[in-house]
Amino acid sequence: VDITDRKKAEEELKHREDVLNKAQSIAKIGSWELDTETNKLAWSKEQYRIFELEDYEGNDLLNECRKKLEPDDWNYVS
Repeated sequence: VDITDRKKAEEELKHREDVLNKAQSIAKIGSWELDTETNKLAWSKEQYRIFELEDYEGNDLLNECRKKLEPDDWNYVS
């Protein structure tokens, strides 16, 4: 089975992810995505850096995020 096209697509995707990560790092802007069906939160590398959670490996990212915010600010994101 020839997987040349698949490998090229994977390389292109990796390149685009690297470019996005670099742009977010330069701009000091992170991004996130919430799956409303599972309530699972996914963050960009820069978002982890902004919240000082680069080494976080737990399963409750939303709760960890909450710990980093002032209680009054939580109302704006919940």
